[in-house]
Parts: sequence; structure tokens; C-alpha cells
Amino acid sequence: MDIARRCAYISNSYYNIGLKLTREYNLSEAADNLKKSLQFNKRNTDARNLLGLIYYHLGEISDALVQWVLSLNLQPYDNDADRYLNEVQRQPGLIDSYGQAITKFNQALALSQGGTDDLAILQLIKITESHKTYLRAHLLLGLLYMEVGEYRKSYRSFQNALRIDHGNTLAIRCIDELKTYLRESQGNKKTLKKVIHPEKEHEDSDIIIPEPLKEHQAWQTIGNILIGLLIGIASVAFIYLPVKEAEISREYNKQVINVSQQLSDASKTIKQKDEEIQKKQDKIDSLNSELGEINGLNDSKRLSLQNLMEAMRAYDSGNIESAAEYFAETDPELIDDKTYYDQLKTYFDDDGYVALTHKGDKFYEEGDYQKAMYYYDLSISVHPANPVAIYKKGLCYFQMGDRKKANEMFTEVIEKYPDHQVAEMAKRERGF
Repeated sequence: MDIARRCAYISNSYYNIGLKLTREYNLSEAADNLKKSLQFNKRNTDARNLLGLIYYHLGEISDALVQWVLSLNLQPYDNDADRYLNEVQRQPGLIDSYGQAITKFNQALALSQGGTDDLAILQLIKITESHKTYLRAHLLLGLLYMEVGEYRKSYRSFQNALRIDHGNTLAIRCIDELKTYLRESQGNKKTLKKVIHPEKEHEDSDIIIPEPLKEHQAWQTIGNILIGLLIGIASVAFIYLPVKEAEISREYNKQVINVSQQLSDASKTIKQKDEEIQKKQDKIDSLNSELGEINGLNDSKRLSLQNLMEAMRAYDSGNIESAAEYFAETDPELIDDKTYYDQLKTYFDDDGYVALTHKGDKFYEEGDYQKAMYYYDLSISVHPANPVAIYKKGLCYFQMGDRKKANEMFTEVIEKYPDHQVAEMAKRERGF
């Protein structure tokens, strides 16, 4: 078995494992296996489409779109990715909705890192209510609830995460930590059960049954009551009232001071909150601006990927002219995986540009100067440091009667490539 077939076999094996785990809703482990599948065979469109569906289910819609666009470029026909992309396009507000959710999640993350856990929790609650399968929001919300001691709510958030991804290791580990912490810190299984499975307690569980009273003689009871009344009246008259009056006065003064201090603190807090709100609004405006730039960048990145895939498809079919046209429109700075780009660049730098120049020579000899110039331009676009093609393009202009443009081509050869052999030929054409 050759290497290519073996890689395809291994890729399919990882895909089958990922498919089985996906059906079991063990999405994180399924995604790991599908990524391994693509490492062995980048053209496994079934694995790429399934990985995109997992990302889509987890709320990572931008990653899902990237996988489906790549899949469609690798297999333009009979590809489920086309149907997935059309489904997204039929819901015009979907991408914006997920984009806002991602922005809010990043804001909540920044708030939590800045120590403002309560505001972060409120933000995450809104996200999880509007995007119930956004896994990262459920996980962060559970962690923040743990941080502030809301263990019941934390447990519920991690349970929600496990409903989305049954095998999520972070949620499983945090639930185990919650159980261990509560067991060790409180040592009370009943309390632990309340946190994990809250339920109403019986009202009679807290009733304290009093001990029976001892019987007394009637005259003893009456005498005790009279003595108690006399002592009480004396205490109120001579001891309790003056002391209580002084205590009330001190308490009143203390409350006045506390209220004044609270008003002062509240005024400072309001001012600080206003400043914080203004800073957060500035941050939101900045993030919205960055998001707009990112969206524009994503469009350019998608176009570059499409051009590169079209160039590879044309190259594989032997259509060097189309391959050169698409390759020239590809921006390498926007390509993450440069494997295919480097392969095409190596070909055009070594043999491709020469082959395009020779095709131009053939039409030049036949007197078809427009066609010849088309191939010379292609040769220059894929290999700019190309004095021969530039010189021959100048000859085409000369033969077509455009002496001005011909001289511009000859001058470019003379100035940029003075040591090349065609520089002397260009000088003769210029009359130097």
C-alpha cells in the first residue's frame, strides 16, 4: 500500500471515530478525531463538513463557515457544504446574531479578568438565554459561579454544558471538583445533595419538640408571678429607663454618622460607576470598529482561499493559463495553511513562468501580438522578476505601433536588470 492510500485509510478511520462520537454527542472528542483525519487527508470533505457542523452546533459559526468554504473549494460539486452555506445565507440575521454573541462573550471575559464577576455573570446569562448551545458561555458562567460561591448555579451551568457536549472534559472535571470540595469542606452528604439535586425540605423536619413542664403548686405559681412583677417595675424605674435613654441617643448619633458616610460613599461610587460605564462604552465602540475590520478581512481571506483553490484545480487539470490568473489574484498574507500556495509558487518560479513565456513566443512568431502579450503578462504576474518577458512585451508594443509603451518596457529592463543579457538588446531598441 503506497503512502497516499495509507494516509487516506487512516483519515477515514479517524472520520468514522469522529462520526460515532458525534452521534453520541461527545463533540469535543469528535472534533479532535476529525482534526486528525484532516491532518492525514486535507481533501476529506466528509470530515471537514462534519467538523463544520460541530463548530456550528457549539456556537463557533465563523470556524464552521471556514471549514465549509474550504470543503466547497476542494469539491465544488455534489458537496453537502453547499447546502449548509445556503442554509446560513437564507438566515440573514444569523451571522450578525452570533457575531454579537461572540462580542458579548469577549466583553464578559474581559470583565471577569478585571475582577468584575457580577457584571460578567449578567452578560453571560443573557448570552446563554439567546444562544443556548454556545458552549464556551456555559463553561465560563459555571467557572464564575464557582468563583463567587454559587455552587448550585455553577453545577447547573456545567450540566447545561454537558447536555451540549457529553464528553466535555472541563465540565466533567469541574463537577468532580465541586463534589469533592463540598464533601471535604462540609462533610455533610445531605448538604451536598441539596446543592446537586435541590428539592423542598419537609416543614416538620425543623420542628423542635419541647420537654414536658413540671407541675407546681398553685400558690407557688402566684407568688412567683407577683415577685417578678415587683422586680420588673423597680428595674424599669431606677435602672433600665435611664440606661436605655442614653443607649438610644448614642445609637441615633451613630446612625446619623453612618448615613452621612454612606451618602458620601454612594456619591463617590456613582461617580466611579459613571466613569467605568464611559470606559466600557469606549471599549465597546472600539470592539465594534475592530469587528467591522475583521469582517472585511474575513471576506478578503475567503476570496484568497477561493482563488488559491481554483488555481490548484486548474493546475491539476493542466490549464496553466487559468492557474496563473487565479494564483496572481491570491494574497499569501491571508492564507494560513500555505502548503498549496508554496507548491504553486515553486512551480511558477521554476518552470511555470518560462512555459508561459514560450507560449507567448509562439504567438509572437505567428504575428498575434495581443495573444503573445497576454502570456507575457501572465508570466510576469506569477514571476515579477522577469526581464525577458518584460522585454518581449515591449517588442509586442513596438510591432503594434505603440512606440511610447514599448520604450517604457525597454527602460524598465535597462534600469531594473542592467546586468541581464536582454538589457543590451533593450538598449539597442531604445537607440542607446
